Amino acid sequence: RKVADRMIATRAQFDIENSVAGLHSLATLMQRNAIRSESSASNAPTWEAVSDAARSLLAPVWTAVRNNQVDMSTVLRAVESAVVLRAGNAELLGAVADCVMRRH
Repeated sequence: RKVADRMIATRAQFDIENSVAGLHSLATLMQRNAIRSESSASNAPTWEAVSDAARSLLAPVWTAVRNNQVDMSTVLRAVESAVVLRAGNAELLGAVADCVMRRH
């Protein structure tokens, strides 16, 4: 939770690549913690904080994806991070759909 709060506080310092890399690392960490944790109810506030941080940092990423400014490997990492961090929304779907349509 502290990491997520810190990411939100410093989000202006993240460019597209760093946002995706940071969220991908956070997603990996959260997956590992979820496997080790037995009580999902006690982790609800943590997941909420992480999801908020991911949505905040991913907003400019989806804009860049829509504008075809991001390579496909970064798009895939961003999508994976959004799904793991429970930050998927209509903006993600629209950006990915636009990206796929442009590339085909």
